[in-house]
Amino acid sequence: MRKVSFVPREAVEDVEVDGIWIPKGTVLQLSPAVINLHPNVWGERSTEFDPNRWENHKGPAANAYALQTFHNGPRMCIGKQLAVMEMKAILVELLTRFRIENIVGEIEVAKQTLTLRPKTRLSVRLTDNSLL
Repeated sequence: MRKVSFVPREAVEDVEVDGIWIPKGTVLQLSPAVINLHPNVWGERSTEFDPNRWENHKGPAANAYALQTFHNGPRMCIGKQLAVMEMKAILVELLTRFRIENIVGEIEVAKQTLTLRPKTRLSVRLTDNSLL
């Protein structure tokens, strides 16, 4: 599997972004991991595992370009919709069939990379709902 740490983009025209002049032809290296964890967008606890962060986006996090996992714009990942649908289907199956318990305690996020992952092994206990 190929992993992407940086995504090169070339300015097709002169532009000013947030007070920074970018001349036509400049190649910018965008990092999805940095944007996805940036405290100016996601708040002071941006590196913490918090599923509730997706419930109500406000401020910069509400912008369509705040989450760069699949990139955005005309060169967005063509598999984005399929991946999102697959994740939802997997979650529905797991959550309806099993009770999931964290058996380690606090979950700490590893250093910033292309994808988020726990710093240490994530240990959970799955209990079959039909046995409850």
